Amino acid sequence: MVKYLRDELDLLFAAVDQGTGELARAILTEHGVHSMLHSSSFESAVAVVAKSRFCQLYVRKGSKDEARRHLTAAWGRTKVDKLVSNAGSGRSRRTREAGHGADE
Repeated sequence: MVKYLRDELDLLFAAVDQGTGELARAILTEHGVHSMLHSSSFESAVAVVAKSRFCQLYVRKGSKDEARRHLTAAWGRTKVDKLVSNAGSGRSRRTREAGHGADE
């Protein structure tokens, strides 16, 4: 039987820079919430100061609300809401900038 990560994980942040993602993982680990930072690039596993890599932050299925609660307590609602809203708007903005938007 094949298991897929999407069946066991919930996406918390769709586009977070690696540094912020690592900080979020540290906070979540401190509170016992399992998480995974995923990037499409192998290089992003190595800490690169000069380049900003965007990753996806996943948490175990069913722990998304708990994870948001801990991050909100640590960073404040505004920052967490901004990270969540950037996830949806960032991709569509990049698509429009590349000239592939549906509104063109």
